[in-house]
Amino acid sequence: MVLTAALGFALLTMSSAAGASRENPRDPSPVLRGDWLLLQLVPSPGVALGASGPAATLRWHVTPLLYSFGTDRRLNRFRWFIAEPLYRHSGSVELFADPFYIGRDRPARDRWGLSTGARAHFPWLERGDALSYSVGASMLLLHEGFQPSFEAGLSTLFGVLGVFVHVAPWFDDGYAELSLRVRWF
Repeated sequence: MVLTAALGFALLTMSSAAGASRENPRDPSPVLRGDWLLLQLVPSPGVALGASGPAATLRWHVTPLLYSFGTDRRLNRFRWFIAEPLYRHSGSVELFADPFYIGRDRPARDRWGLSTGARAHFPWLERGDALSYSVGASMLLLHEGFQPSFEAGLSTLFGVLGVFVHVAPWFDDGYAELSLRVRWF
């Protein structure tokens, strides 16, 4: 009996301390956790296509800054490095830096690169939880130099899974990449 009363009191106190309501929403500011950080080390696989033939790719995703225009305007719409799926896929613009590896027959320094630029996400179904699309422009940096590149993609399952196409049409070998983007939250 005493344990039940203590548990009930704790639950009541906890819910009133949260203070979230329709009139006063609570900002769910994300906190950096070790398990989340480890999951970010898991790369997204892909296939690069060019004049030299197909090559496997691995791509990591870093979002230094995201502004969400699809969330409640009373909340903080900016996210730094950690962006929840709701903030990203309900409508947002982000700056990104995606390091990547291309498994091609070249020296090791020619296999690593960086794609850095801006990307916009738009909801398509169920505020982006079921399906969202994105478009972006970036600079593709490889040892051979840098060129403008473009991307477009679809994301589903709350943003966990996506299919993206990256194209750098002015690169010497006409670089294009099809990737399966996996994001863990």
